[in-house]
Amino acid sequence: MVFFSGAQAAAAMNLTEVLDIYLKMFQGDLPDDYNSRLSAAINCLGKLGDKRAVTFLQRCADSAYWGTKVEAAQALLALGDASGWDLLEQALGDRDRDWVYYCRAGIARAVAESGDPRAVDLLLKVLETIDVDYECDAQLLEALIECLAEIGDPRSEEPIRKWQHYEFEDRDGLVEEALTKLEGRDVVPSR
Repeated sequence: MVFFSGAQAAAAMNLTEVLDIYLKMFQGDLPDDYNSRLSAAINCLGKLGDKRAVTFLQRCADSAYWGTKVEAAQALLALGDASGWDLLEQALGDRDRDWVYYCRAGIARAVAESGDPRAVDLLLKVLETIDVDYECDAQLLEALIECLAEIGDPRSEEPIRKWQHYEFEDRDGLVEEALTKLEGRDVVPSR
């Protein structure tokens, strides 16, 4: 397994002792643009599951850099703190800012895995706005269908069925698989 940084390795080993190191690294002002160390730290702090990271992550969610804001909101959600929910909702609808550091498909997965009762409504709302003429929307479409099928909420069936005749670039049978789950065969229980 290859790790992007020591922060990711620590998260993988569940070393919550390293939390203090990450928090000390960024005590001063946060960078105004992309910073790979900050990005790795934010993502790992969300995975470590230590609630002591919430205050730092909330500060990151107020960063001047959009990618840092979104990553922090995802990490907060992973820790059970929905204070960044509005940022994630905005990010899911903002196809003009979808670049390497901020992927709407990943945000959709984070929202789906959160267990937040608003997740299905938000994912369905985004599904209604999909425009596959945008490359990032095509990737997001796949993630939304997968996530909604995993959650298993029956309200997802008709919105997913509308994509039954769409030709997915890499995923033949995606809609059929999702509908099979939603119709009761191999359904993952709703959260």
